[in-house]
Amino acid sequence: MLFEKSGPMISPIVYTNTALLSMYDPVADLRFKTYFFNDKAFGQNFGYFSNEWSGRSAAKGISVPETYLIRAEAHARLGHAAEAMQDINTLRANRYKLGTAYMLSAADAAEALSLVKAERRREMAFRGSRWFDIRRYNMFDNDNITVTHALPDGNFSLPPNSNRTVLPIGRKYIAMNPEITQNPR
Repeated sequence: MLFEKSGPMISPIVYTNTALLSMYDPVADLRFKTYFFNDKAFGQNFGYFSNEWSGRSAAKGISVPETYLIRAEAHARLGHAAEAMQDINTLRANRYKLGTAYMLSAADAAEALSLVKAERRREMAFRGSRWFDIRRYNMFDNDNITVTHALPDGNFSLPPNSNRTVLPIGRKYIAMNPEITQNPR
């Protein structure tokens, strides 16, 4: 049995950066209209924001699409490019308009892994897994992903593998479990 613990969800309006938007085919990829909303409908012109603001609860727990992505990544990491692409294309078959091209292919496992990561980024947008993916890709694949946010009072960046990506462990938990060491600060 699989359980997930989550707190109450209040979905704020989150604007999407152009790097993420550019990963989608806005005409053929059905996720584009599902995940994003243009603020011009409200008389604004800042761009697209997450459609999660609409008051719906975000998906909780593991899903079938995420399971396909996990298996595709495992296949790619084990050198089975064809199997990885089969999983990705099964997922994409249900994400694109009928009659549009959606099939991907990879020449080798490295290309398959790159395609899996991109598909995971598209599929899991606003689902709360990006932080974990960035940490994993930076640690195991040396992807060197830097997170940068441009705000009115300046740009703020979080470099790869920064100690600022983890919170300190509560003292009471360390006291109860002396084998746990504090996260570096």
